[in-house]
Amino acid sequence: MMKIIIKLLLVLSFILVFVAPVTLFVLSIEKISLINEHQNLSYDNMNRVKKIIQKAKPSQMRRRQRKKFTISEPDLNLVASYGINQGFKVKNLFIQIQLSENHIKLQSTYRILSTPMGDYLNVIVDFKAQGPKIEIETVKIGRVIIPGVIINPVILFVDRLLMNYAFYQDVKVNSHAIKNISVRKRLLTILYEWDPKTIANLQESGKYLLIPEEHQDRLLVYYNHLAWIVKPYKGKKISIAKILQPMFEFAAQQSIISNNPIMENKALIQVISLYSTKNRINDFIRKERQDEISRPVRVTMILKGRNDLTKHYLVSAGISVSAGSAIANFIGLAKEVDDSDGGSGFSFADLAADRAGVTLGELAIASTNNAGLLQKKMSGTLKESDFMPAIDRLPEGIMKIEFKKEYKDLDSKTYALVNDEISSRTKKCRVF
Repeated sequence: MMKIIIKLLLVLSFILVFVAPVTLFVLSIEKISLINEHQNLSYDNMNRVKKIIQKAKPSQMRRRQRKKFTISEPDLNLVASYGINQGFKVKNLFIQIQLSENHIKLQSTYRILSTPMGDYLNVIVDFKAQGPKIEIETVKIGRVIIPGVIINPVILFVDRLLMNYAFYQDVKVNSHAIKNISVRKRLLTILYEWDPKTIANLQESGKYLLIPEEHQDRLLVYYNHLAWIVKPYKGKKISIAKILQPMFEFAAQQSIISNNPIMENKALIQVISLYSTKNRINDFIRKERQDEISRPVRVTMILKGRNDLTKHYLVSAGISVSAGSAIANFIGLAKEVDDSDGGSGFSFADLAADRAGVTLGELAIASTNNAGLLQKKMSGTLKESDFMPAIDRLPEGIMKIEFKKEYKDLDSKTYALVNDEISSRTKKCRVF
């Protein structure tokens, strides 16, 4: 009898470990996609996304003030699609969100490599809004339906495990900022309470979770070195080449000690990007080390004789090494669309600085060899043309009506011609 029980247990274990996952995989893959298109990259869509994000920001709110944020189903899908496709450049993932009475249905399709079973993984998650919380009712993966009564205990178990981490505890404790979530008539409404003190506490906790102490120390070293480099130029206008060259020379020296040129480059670019926007590194350094932060003098860094190009270049490089080149390019384009609508106008010269900055950031952390090679090229005799393309004959100051008349949209052939010219000029820079 005992032998039979052992055999049954072995067979059951085999089924659970090997057969069940294979069966689940086979049943999950389908030949037909649930969703197969993204929102088009267009001027109007970019403008719309920008306005939705601005509306959601808790700016100008007092402590403990409550605010309602409402977003329609089409706008929610637009933001989600742009975030995945244009922001993170995930081309194979398609999503669609449907809003009904207190229900949020998230439908997604992921295009996988061709298999005999099919090419698509379709997932549908049905959420139910209940006061300030959202619970899963069902999950459908291909032909497999998993009820919420099975999934929610798993989520609860993971929640308990994560409570061992201080940052998650802070997030959980302060999740009461969301007071209510309601869904009606294809509209999602979130009522939340603004508490700057809570946000500050989360930011401080996030330093330890998101920025390792070793990298915080590295940021501190580079920021203090930057303060020493700019000291002789107080109140003057100088080319960023005069700052980038000694900073990369310093990074090459530090890389010999750390044997990690990628992280040295990352810290360098993050620090100089913050300095270009007149921000200090206090938000990224734990409190006990903030007394060691030097206060650098202010200088006006210029690129091609212009201060605005410097900011475009260095901020794009900073975002590229921190969040990825796709996000950096997207933010740069969004900024130009914003400028054309009542600002200084759409500028292809600014866009060239964005792209060149992104390219610098990409190379800085692409691989150990590329990181070291970039340090070598930027450490020697350095001219602006080595890392920034020419901007002559690139149109600037184009307002919304003029842009639409001349270039039609962001996916038009006319726009692509100028865009390709920028890419061509960037590739010809010696450093790249």
